[in-house]
Amino acid sequence: MEELLSRLGEFEEIVGELERKNALQRLSWSADYRLTISHFRFSGDALDRSQDAGGAPVQVTERNVEQWTHRARLMLQADPIPQLRFRARLVAFKRFGDSVNGLSIDGANARLPRDVSARMDRFWVDWFITDKLSVSLGRLSTTDGSPSELRENLDRPASSVSIGLVDSEYDIAALTYAIGPALLRGFYVSRQFQRPDDPLGQLPFLASQEQPTRIFGGGLQVRSETRGIPTFELSGFYNPRFRPVPPHVLPLASGALVPASKVPSSMGRFAGGTLLLMWRELFTGLDVFASASVSYTLGNGQAVEFPVGPQGQSVPILVLSGSDSDTRYGTHIYAGIRFTAPFGGAHAPKLGAEFTAGSRYLVTITTPTTDLLIRLGVRGRTYDVYAIQPIYQQLFARLSWTMIDHDYAPPIAGALGLVTPLGGTSRAIKRTIHGVNLMLNATF
Repeated sequence: MEELLSRLGEFEEIVGELERKNALQRLSWSADYRLTISHFRFSGDALDRSQDAGGAPVQVTERNVEQWTHRARLMLQADPIPQLRFRARLVAFKRFGDSVNGLSIDGANARLPRDVSARMDRFWVDWFITDKLSVSLGRLSTTDGSPSELRENLDRPASSVSIGLVDSEYDIAALTYAIGPALLRGFYVSRQFQRPDDPLGQLPFLASQEQPTRIFGGGLQVRSETRGIPTFELSGFYNPRFRPVPPHVLPLASGALVPASKVPSSMGRFAGGTLLLMWRELFTGLDVFASASVSYTLGNGQAVEFPVGPQGQSVPILVLSGSDSDTRYGTHIYAGIRFTAPFGGAHAPKLGAEFTAGSRYLVTITTPTTDLLIRLGVRGRTYDVYAIQPIYQQLFARLSWTMIDHDYAPPIAGALGLVTPLGGTSRAIKRTIHGVNLMLNATF
């Protein structure tokens, strides 16, 4: 009897170990590390909008001789049953020897260098109701969508939800229906945030007296695996009630920060749409893409006000971009090409070039890339050339040069600009940025 009990105990241990290993096999971990050395030169109108004796903007030139940043990411995948899929990613991104937190909003938690703290830029669950219909809930992968896979040396885009003019981290509820090679998707965003002047904000169940900012959108994606036939993406979004993201402070010449005295619950509405065509292997070793976008803004006459009047009275300062003009449309084109050398096999070098052009009243929702630059929402032109050199299957280097030529002032926080007496939401500026980046990327 004792021998039987002993054998049963051994079997229980074996079964327990097998169950533990089986559970671990349902989890898949991966990681990557990126080191970037950068040099930047900024020239043009001073950022503080100072003027010379004649009233013209003061021209400045600033250089950053070298800047070292590095980023580590840890990815988790779990597929417990065929109907459920979970994805998450932790990111730590910082400058060498610097732990000062940069100005950040929720959509840029993991895209601005800050400190060694890890932040989750993605975590969501996919529920496959049928073979064709799925629901996705969480902080979806909306950053680095097509055509960024060319510059990032990836076979497919890093995002699962591509929204064209949006390149930011978002919490989303999405519904996707597959029709052959096509994916038809609708999504909903509810941005609810506390206001510092809201006494109910101290109660977690009454985070705000106001309705959240809602964004509705959708897209059609047809990914091609056939040479000569492009991948097709059509996406758009609509924000019927734009609400500024707090906190709002106005920096004065003295260095003081003045809080807003009025933050409207709505400043109008805006929308955007994008059409992208991408040809992978159009000819041997040649990848090409082109996209066209349009944005639309319609202000309601409301403004963020600050107590900076002669007697401390409130003065309107910030309005929805484009609300000071009859022109409410903005346009954006984005095109690029990449050539893979016909020698070297898996180690063949790749050369690429990209170009963007944005009009005066363009509105986008973007955050910087790991190059610390924003190319997608520039009201002007950007030029980018790069060379990718694969070293091993899990390691590659990229050398790039970027020039950003601003014609008009970019929006503040995505969709805000100054009122007309202060120069208008899209005042003409002279500003040029040159950036050189050497990047090393390793995957594990």
